Amino acid sequence: MYDIGISIGTDGSLSLSDTTKLQDALKNNPQKVAALFTTPTNSTDPTQPEGFAANLYDTIKNFTGQGGLILMKTKLLGDQINQTAQKTTDLQSRIDAQAETLRKQYEDQLMYISRLRVS
Repeated sequence: MYDIGISIGTDGSLSLSDTTKLQDALKNNPQKVAALFTTPTNSTDPTQPEGFAANLYDTIKNFTGQGGLILMKTKLLGDQINQTAQKTTDLQSRIDAQAETLRKQYEDQLMYISRLRVS
């Protein structure tokens, strides 16, 4: 990329840093410039249909595709939300049961006190 005047920033962005290099490369060897974008970086076979764009697509697909990182993280977070909701429901049920037990004990105590006053 540098040989044709394209630089890669620290954030991964591409920029045209030297238009003269690109113009010279396109004039002197346009097939080589095209191969940079159409041939995988690890391939010497220019007939392969992959290239920079395909490699970029594959990388993005690893994040966004079926079984990709984003989908897996979303599922994991959804599962954690569901587990937390279930724990909250279970805890609320236990609180409600304990509150009912305490209400019943309170009513029993009131009845007992009421009987003592009558006697």
